[in-house]
Amino acid sequence: MMIPTSKLGTFSSPVKDWIRYKLSFSQLSHLNIPWGVLFAFAIWNLWKNRNSLLFSSKPLHSNLIEHTIHVSAEFYASQPISTATSSSSIQVNWEPPPDGFHKLNSDGCSKGNPGIAEEWGLIRDSLSRWVRDYQMNLGSIRSLAAELKALRQGLIVTQQCGVRCLIVELDAKLILSWVWGNSSNKVLTNLIDDCRTLCCNFEAIIPRHNYRDAKKCADHLTNLGVELPHELVILPHPPSSIRKLLLEDLMGHTTPRFVSTSCTND
Repeated sequence: MMIPTSKLGTFSSPVKDWIRYKLSFSQLSHLNIPWGVLFAFAIWNLWKNRNSLLFSSKPLHSNLIEHTIHVSAEFYASQPISTATSSSSIQVNWEPPPDGFHKLNSDGCSKGNPGIAEEWGLIRDSLSRWVRDYQMNLGSIRSLAAELKALRQGLIVTQQCGVRCLIVELDAKLILSWVWGNSSNKVLTNLIDDCRTLCCNFEAIIPRHNYRDAKKCADHLTNLGVELPHELVILPHPPSSIRKLLLEDLMGHTTPRFVSTSCTND
């Protein structure tokens, strides 16, 4: 986490002006996170650690820099994209995979960051037929770790079903870039490497992004309100409450979503 060279001369400015200027600085830094975001979390974590040491005699965080980068990345990845570009409405929907392929939709979420988290995933075939659903309580972890654990478990369950060709569809672009792109995260390296290794067990695997609006079935399973156990729960058959949504997916039912014009041109 390096200070941009062009900003080294600002250290002679008055403290309030200096902080205000740093917070508004938008040049991209580590992991393509705006420097202002990294700076805000850096001074916040320094202040928290300083107070914990002075008032509670707690030792300083053993790896404050990596922790700062990690929480900055989670915050930045969770924010809606706000640009000056115009927006347009598109129709999003779940689509079945091509013949010979299965599709995995997975997700992980936490109530708080960190907080009590759960993972889930849904596997369907090229005829939109339900193959497996899996769910599990993950305890207290951060949301991005929950996303990766959900993907890892989905790859394991899919392989156990004998699937050889797979489409993985996620709404988290950051997870896609970590597992299939060139970016990474030092804190979550083990989970990322696990997912990459599991991907090698398939004859063909295709990662895709889709908006959360297209994952109504999976979201319904998450919101059933059942207190999940810490053991893995596998559902070989769909619960009755989800059959209407499965039928809508089969019929190609679409949902409108507003996106920036730059997204539609990607």
